[in-house]
Amino acid sequence: MIVSCFVAPGGVGALTRDGCGGSLPDTLRPWTFCRLIVLGSGKDDLAAVRLIRRQGYCLFRYAG
Repeated sequence: MIVSCFVAPGGVGALTRDGCGGSLPDTLRPWTFCRLIVLGSGKDDLAAVRLIRRQGYCLFRYAG
């Protein structure tokens, strides 16, 4: 699955299939596009894919 990675102030990152970031939580805006990522079959990747399919995005702590 190819997803877009966005970052928000305070070190929050998000992965979503919405390339414009419209599905990301408004409470954490502004979101800035960072890069495209290909999620594979690793354990963490599968957990992210499940969240993206269920709620439209996956949040994580972004270390930059």
